[in-house]
Amino acid sequence: YVPRGAGWFARTISFQMNNADDIANYQNNTANVLLYEWQGDLNRNSLVEPEEYTTRGVAEYTFDGTETGLITVPITDIFDDAAIPLEDDRYYMAVIQFVAAQEGDTYFMTAAEDTYPYGATVFISDSLSVTGELPATYYGNVLEVGNPDGADVTFSTVGFGRNIVPIVEMSIGLNGNLSLDPLVSTKDALPDDYVIETFPNPATTHFTLNMEMPDMQDVTVIVYDLKGQTLFTQKYNDLQTGNFRYDTADLPAGMYFVRVSTEAGSRTLKVSVQR
Repeated sequence: YVPRGAGWFARTISFQMNNADDIANYQNNTANVLLYEWQGDLNRNSLVEPEEYTTRGVAEYTFDGTETGLITVPITDIFDDAAIPLEDDRYYMAVIQFVAAQEGDTYFMTAAEDTYPYGATVFISDSLSVTGELPATYYGNVLEVGNPDGADVTFSTVGFGRNIVPIVEMSIGLNGNLSLDPLVSTKDALPDDYVIETFPNPATTHFTLNMEMPDMQDVTVIVYDLKGQTLFTQKYNDLQTGNFRYDTADLPAGMYFVRVSTEAGSRTLKVSVQR
């Protein structure tokens, strides 16, 4: 919970895994790093429901098996690839999402212990009470519940327990410049001479992704929805130019995001689907 966020920026999200060497060998060896803005528990049911939160930032991290300690990923606004300005009186949820590609794939997040200085189970404050009763308790971790088909995700605010909460940290600062060196960095934005565009936009039954690059590149295209769920992933090897059609006939009307990642960097485009 951020009572006074104006003038501050969300800069990075950090997390830690116990089996990074295993994850590096999975078919899907990438973690989605998401930042949600939550209005709060409006109906007091201890759940974070889809209609109560919106996606503010989406990033990704690909494991190579050498990771030890915290993995830190810069997080940028889904609309303009800039640092994410915080607002007053808002809740923010830093979420690490894994999507298993094969049965048996497991992802073990490192949990806090007594020896680790991490107290994110609950936050107690005498200034945040909604009911007027002090102290007021605000949960510092949430757990996904239900939605095995990848639909809108509901989270529980009940949490995990003081010494078994997974380690996920969000770094904020007064400077929106993300050029500071994190422990693990994602790639910079694509240079201007890379032409990445979609049409038609808005789309109905499909959209075409046009890519024109100055040289041959290995390219990964990922399509997300507003909740940060990965809908489609496609890899192209040794690509310089091309037009690629993506079907939207079965997608609900709304806003979607197309992230194009190459050896030179990445760029995220917005695509609107209308019915």
